[in-house]
Amino acid sequence: MWHRRSRAICRILSADFTEIKADGNYETAIIKVLMYGLLTAGIKILFNIANITLIGTISALILMPIYAIFIVFGLAGIMLFFSYLAKGEMNFETSMKAVASCIFMYPLAYVAYHVAFSYYILFFFSLMIDLYIVFLIYTATTYCLKGEKGIANVIFSIFTLFIIAIHFSNSGAM
Repeated sequence: MWHRRSRAICRILSADFTEIKADGNYETAIIKVLMYGLLTAGIKILFNIANITLIGTISALILMPIYAIFIVFGLAGIMLFFSYLAKGEMNFETSMKAVASCIFMYPLAYVAYHVAFSYYILFFFSLMIDLYIVFLIYTATTYCLKGEKGIANVIFSIFTLFIIAIHFSNSGAM
């Protein structure tokens, strides 16, 4: 009963990782990432509408999608590392597609960091976004890459505590 509830909660809070298959089709995932990168560029332009230049607009429209691609490939590698630790599959395509399905966090994080009007709200947004990303990587590791849940629970519990410790340390608070 608890297992069904936890699966339902995971489906509500994250992408449907059970639908991701390794079929050699990277195009849709890359296009999705580029679209979210363009959305983030549009958000950046809107936040800087008062003082943005033509060069700034063009560079945002070019660089933000490229940053999104770098983020997806970097997080896919990190997810493979966690999958290795959890004795899961080592399939980069599945890992990349799982991270690409979570790229909606890129524009949301950009908006959250610019909407925060005080340090404490920024701190809260940063902590919540980082913990949610850890949750998404945990879910993708256990469902997409079929990592062992017991090992993954221990690994991600330690990693979550590490993230929280960094946020509350003196160097993380600067």
